Amino acid sequence: MSTAGKYEQEAKLTAIYAELRDGFKKADGISDLNKQQSLLKDLTSKMQEAKVLIKEFEQEARTDGISAAELANRKKAMVQELNNFISMKKERSADLDARKELVAGGSPSKAPQTINEMSAQQLMERGRKEMKAQDESLLRAQKIVESTVDIGSKTAETLHAQGQQMERVLDNLEEMRFDIKKGGQVIRDITRGLATDKCIMMLLMFVVIIIVVIIACKLAGVGKVSIPQPNFGLELLQQ
Repeated sequence: MSTAGKYEQEAKLTAIYAELRDGFKKADGISDLNKQQSLLKDLTSKMQEAKVLIKEFEQEARTDGISAAELANRKKAMVQELNNFISMKKERSADLDARKELVAGGSPSKAPQTINEMSAQQLMERGRKEMKAQDESLLRAQKIVESTVDIGSKTAETLHAQGQQMERVLDNLEEMRFDIKKGGQVIRDITRGLATDKCIMMLLMFVVIIIVVIIACKLAGVGKVSIPQPNFGLELLQQ
């Protein structure tokens, strides 16, 4: 901020506004349409630069704590002057476009006729165009409906196929469950058979062991040992 109380953006805006005034004065003395259009582009660029400076001024002024009333007044003056240049640019652009159209041999565009101003042939032609547009709109709507129905049918078929596939999966799971149950029963039967066979084998081993013991005893002569018999009854008879 300068000692005079002005911000840097305000000084730049003053210079830009002076350039804009000189530019519009210069445009009045140019007869070449292309040169005028080029000059208007340069002036438009200057106005865009001015918009940026106004925003920067507002941000910096708020940061410095300038009062709201003073900020509003100073910003209003900047914006009003810029709007004047924008209006001048729009007028020059419209005038330039009209001159280009005249040079090209065209004529200013006419306002559309109302129904009362149209002839019978024009009304019929307009009616045909509107009916054709409505027919095309209905045809597009019909295509959309047909496409929607087709998509719905395909979706229903897909869901039906998925339902059948799920049923087959459930059937397979049921068969697997039955096979697992049957396999468990077979395993239990085999286990019981093995337990029975084990008992029989143990019994056979016990019998074999007894036979071996008997044979061993006979071979060792244990069977020839005499066992004394009690003779208490004989002694009583002799007495």
